Amino acid sequence: MPQGDKPSLFVLDASGNLFRLKPEADEPVALLEQSGVLALTSLEGIPAYVSVDKARNTVEYTSMGREPFRGVVLSGAEGVEQAFFGFGAHAQAPFCLLAIQKSPTRWLVVSGQKRSNDIQTEQTQEIVGVIQEPNYAEALVSLRENRHVVTLKGPDWERTLFESPDSIAHLTVCQGKPWIAYSTTKGDVIVYSLPLAQSLCRYLNEDRND
Repeated sequence: MPQGDKPSLFVLDASGNLFRLKPEADEPVALLEQSGVLALTSLEGIPAYVSVDKARNTVEYTSMGREPFRGVVLSGAEGVEQAFFGFGAHAQAPFCLLAIQKSPTRWLVVSGQKRSNDIQTEQTQEIVGVIQEPNYAEALVSLRENRHVVTLKGPDWERTLFESPDSIAHLTVCQGKPWIAYSTTKGDVIVYSLPLAQSLCRYLNEDRND
């Protein structure tokens, strides 16, 4: 993010502390920007994050562009431990599409200052992201069947995207396109396109035994 004529680098540690690294004459200086950060993203070069304010018992969304924005997206932060950013085709600036876990089976999906949906999930679902392509409403990305099946879960609907022959180890949603990238336990990496309903590319692990 431009800071005068010098760029800043943001680093989020495992404890939810967001630091801004500023270049100085002798050595970089790390300044604590925010604590309690659940997720961090960058949309067109503008950093944004969602954080828990324990003193106010709220969950807040912050955009750090040239016109900074900070607002409460959820009152009552008890039990909130996880959040995701994802691609939102119709997200309203300065918001990015985001999902906040309110309880083990309840999520709040936010796509604008006055646009949000509650989505009820099941104990057997593992939520790993949020996404919205132009022709569909915003939905959670979930793993089923021992991490072999990827589905989209909306407020009152669910559809299967694809099934992986190998168990999925990691999955992430692209911020700039309606794409999902995942790696398998065998070391393969695949990028899947929602609009095309097919894989864009596959990188196979050369060390596979089969």
